[in-house]
Amino acid sequence: GAFRTTPTYNLNIDTNIPTLEQRRKYLLLRFYVKARSRPNNPALYVLEHLPSNRNYTKLQKQNPTISMRIKQVLNNFNITIPTIAPAPSLTPFWTYSPINTNLLFSMAKTDIHPAEILATFHQFQEDHQDFSFFYTDGSRAEDRTGASFVFKKFSQSFRLSDFHSVYSAEVAAILAALQYIKNRSINKAIICSDSQSAIFALS
Repeated sequence: GAFRTTPTYNLNIDTNIPTLEQRRKYLLLRFYVKARSRPNNPALYVLEHLPSNRNYTKLQKQNPTISMRIKQVLNNFNITIPTIAPAPSLTPFWTYSPINTNLLFSMAKTDIHPAEILATFHQFQEDHQDFSFFYTDGSRAEDRTGASFVFKKFSQSFRLSDFHSVYSAEVAAILAALQYIKNRSINKAIICSDSQSAIFALS
């Protein structure tokens, strides 16, 4: 419903679309913040290195470097970039060692007699006596979700967000057990879970 002569700037405001100049400033600051999260990024020196002369020449004002533009945007909007924690190192997923998973039963638990489950599991424990056994579980009841794991006489349970599903609770329990194993430097451990979907996802 606008006139053909309506200024583009007014249309940007009506449609809540930033101008190209504003978008360039936003992308510039986002790139700068991302570079600061990686101190070894070679682009960081270029982004922060200002010209040595304090009084910029006419040519420098007409064609400011990227570091000068960043400083100008920060000053114009009175923005102070907080200290940014270094980003974790990236490890390509294809270099991960495959996880060793083992399903004691291929059919549903309801189709197996409890005595057969116990006998099979006791035999599995007998074959892996030099391993530490961890038992994990995640559950959801009355719109509340929780997870826990047990190791010998030690147990840890914790609440999760009510938006979590049973599957994510099962995975959270396995993750907590893995963190405990790593922190205690347990070299040989077996995590027992009754969530087939979590085991399939991990493998």
